[in-house]
Amino acid sequence: MLKVALTHDIDRTSKTYQYLTHFIKALIKKDFKSAIYHLSTYNNRNSVYWNFDEIMSIENYYGVKSTFFFLIESIPLKIIDYKTWQLAIGRYDIYEPRIVDIIRYLDNNGWEIGLHGSYRSFKSLDLLNHEKRTLEEIVGHKIIGIP
Repeated sequence: MLKVALTHDIDRTSKTYQYLTHFIKALIKKDFKSAIYHLSTYNNRNSVYWNFDEIMSIENYYGVKSTFFFLIESIPLKIIDYKTWQLAIGRYDIYEPRIVDIIRYLDNNGWEIGLHGSYRSFKSLDLLNHEKRTLEEIVGHKIIGIP
């Protein structure tokens, strides 16, 4: 018998600096239609980065439920340290109302909520426990899933 575990790592929920790079590339190519598109869809909830409704619809159609692993990244952005850019820019705030709402909606409707450990959590049990407690406060019960 074949068994499959469906999971989603929620690293970002919207594009950030990617819009700028795509915009610049389109301008260089003189593809003004594409450049305008990238600017007009900045932070659009209907982007591929915010696709919870689509995932839920597909899974409901097939009668399956997955696990969503939410990230609580705590690395601060330091403009002079480019190594922090990829980890800090574009990360969502776990307490942002729309993030809390989707986590609770998923949890209340049969999807599992798990913790996606942050970049530094592999070497800090205290940090990992803090992240876990934060997510548990949002859902109101214990979190057991972590990839």
